[in-house]
Amino acid sequence: MLSDLSVQLVQTTFSSGNYKLAPISNIKYQDSAGSKVVVGPRQTISLMFRASPYQPESDGSEDQLVQPKVTPEHFTINALRQYIYSNDKPKQLPEPIDLIYSSTVLGDHDGIDCVHSSLQSYILRSQAHRRRNMLRANYPMVPEKFYPALFPLFETFGIDFVLFWTEDGGQGRSGHHSITGIDLGVPYDYVNEALNPPSEGVGRAWLANTINEREMLIHSIANRQSVVNHRNERPLDVTMRMSSVSNDSSTTGSDLGMVEITITIQNHSWRYGYRAELCLISPADLDQLAGEQVRIDYSGPRSAWSWIGKTDFTLVVDSQQSAIVTARIAYMAPGIIDIALWKLRASALEPSSDGEPGSVGVPAARHQYSSKSLECVLHPIMPTFVNVSLSAE
Repeated sequence: MLSDLSVQLVQTTFSSGNYKLAPISNIKYQDSAGSKVVVGPRQTISLMFRASPYQPESDGSEDQLVQPKVTPEHFTINALRQYIYSNDKPKQLPEPIDLIYSSTVLGDHDGIDCVHSSLQSYILRSQAHRRRNMLRANYPMVPEKFYPALFPLFETFGIDFVLFWTEDGGQGRSGHHSITGIDLGVPYDYVNEALNPPSEGVGRAWLANTINEREMLIHSIANRQSVVNHRNERPLDVTMRMSSVSNDSSTTGSDLGMVEITITIQNHSWRYGYRAELCLISPADLDQLAGEQVRIDYSGPRSAWSWIGKTDFTLVVDSQQSAIVTARIAYMAPGIIDIALWKLRASALEPSSDGEPGSVGVPAARHQYSSKSLECVLHPIMPTFVNVSLSAE
């Protein structure tokens, strides 16, 4: 794009198999005249959107009461395991998905149809091109003819984005930019699950060359480039919110103020539920945990406040669900305090055999190529400030 070119943003379009996206507020992005969104030379603009899992409206018909489809990730695990360990290579293709298109028109432009036009084919071709190049780089020992039966084109949490623009007050030039492969899920190397042999159905390999080829294939997948660059993400998060404040001496039994804190444990993993053991830590106990690197950046006074009552909680959080507990804090004087002092020990659980939401089963099996997040100890990575007061808010 020319350095002296001003452009009008016309429309944003997202495509996904799982998410519906909308502007983060009801205020339309537009100029002071309310007619267009202009980005001048060497300027930037931020457009913020909220992604929500898409749930089709139910009409109560029996046609909608169907079993959930196999996710693309589980399809790849099963198909790739069959490809590695079975003498019968996979041939079945993944089930087709209904893409969800979310378009936002910017300014007073007419909307651009990305569903019933050639633009839909463009979006699919862009994703296919990116996906094919990624597979070639990460699976050089897998022939391309097997890609369709091993790797679905779209992953559950993937999003493609297209931005349409036109020149502002010039020769009427227009165009679009696309970004493919945006992943909103917590990064998890699910492909490595396929490297663990199945309990049954392993094809016999009589020749040494065949055995060596299988081992080389497994080693190649386990050490592919995307794993080397894979960023480690926390499968669970802990958030804290002040619920109420009290300084009634008849309630607290002293001149101390008391705060009730609502604690939410969110499981971002689509694969596992977790058994979580949450331990709340008071500032006075931090020195005893110096070896565990718990909030070494904490600079608040050690005697300003303390957790009181129950400080240890054990609970089970299903995949992509949350759990809430409440705890209390006693404080010496009103002010702003940092309460992000806790330790969370988490162990992964396999989904229960009945597949009912909110139910998890036995601890996840550990194998040579199991994810490191099956068992983890998490600490706060940033402060959580609350403003305690001598009067309830």
